[in-house]
Amino acid sequence: MANTNHTTLTTHRRQMIYLYAIVCVYLMLPILICIGVIPWSMKFAALVVGVVAMYIVMRILGHTHSDIGITRQRTIYSLETVLPITVALIIAAGLFLLLERPRFSPTEGIGFYVFYILISCPAQELLFRGILSRILQELRLHRLLELGVAAALFGYVHIIYGDMLTVVVMSIVGLFWYQAYQQSLNVIGVTISHVVLGVITIGLGIID
Repeated sequence: MANTNHTTLTTHRRQMIYLYAIVCVYLMLPILICIGVIPWSMKFAALVVGVVAMYIVMRILGHTHSDIGITRQRTIYSLETVLPITVALIIAAGLFLLLERPRFSPTEGIGFYVFYILISCPAQELLFRGILSRILQELRLHRLLELGVAAALFGYVHIIYGDMLTVVVMSIVGLFWYQAYQQSLNVIGVTISHVVLGVITIGLGIID
């Protein structure tokens, strides 16, 4: 009986840590950027700090790299599972440009794209797919609620751009990427999909 109580208490503490982390990193960081506490120019640096913090928390709690999607296993499968989504999103972006004019005038330089490809996209996928998937599963949410929370949190982080269409679209895209990740439990596939879609949509002025 004592062991059961100890296990229950430990599980409860872990869940409280997860909830606290979600509030501090997933919810508060975008708000701090929106209200100017974190300067706009530091938004990506803040994201990296958030990812590092979450990585440390997950490791302290005993999770392995494989637990959070950092693995070379099932790499090919991760690419195969995300390919249909990637192609569909590229087609959707093309159709948007056929029907509408670009929404923004791209001003990003080569330095931005290097950072975006090598740091920002991998960090986002680790945070919103690898780590978040593990957290939500340990919180033991109903499957539909888990998917809804995962999609909403990814869309929510894009409030920093002040564009509701971007928030909605990224919520939908985030849902597809989350499901694709869970099929392979490898962040490589979704990271490459994120890079491809991001570079295309930013470069063509669809999102800012």
